[in-house]
Amino acid sequence: APRVVFDLLGTAGDRESIIRAARLVVRLTTSPEANVIINSATIDEQGTSAQSLVRASDDDLLTWAENNLADYVHATGTCRFGEADDPDNVVGRAGAVHGHTGLHVIDASVFPTPPGANPWRATVLVAEALADELADLLTEADANRAP
Repeated sequence: APRVVFDLLGTAGDRESIIRAARLVVRLTTSPEANVIINSATIDEQGTSAQSLVRASDDDLLTWAENNLADYVHATGTCRFGEADDPDNVVGRAGAVHGHTGLHVIDASVFPTPPGANPWRATVLVAEALADELADLLTEADANRAP
């Protein structure tokens, strides 16, 4: 069965970014200014305190991230739109999956890049447009079918 693997820490850039982000969260949540309003901050479901990571090494932070990082599943761009002659393209007209008759992708998967905000509105717009195009194709197919 198909699987979507996000590989969230798959590149050196990903790992460097998560280490910088973790250090920023730790610094912000343990600062004297934050301590005025925050008694303690936990940064994962296991209750790891931000304070416990103040002196963590890069390797320690990466291990923490590997054990705790998850996605928010607003996945977009996993089914590239384009012509079938490009092996990187997954779908074409009306979201039709190349090489599979009757299978269509009509959601945010066809976005080339994630929207800058919550993808709901953009997803609805794309889904409506692709659904209309699919309906037109089905109507054409019915009209061309011999009686």
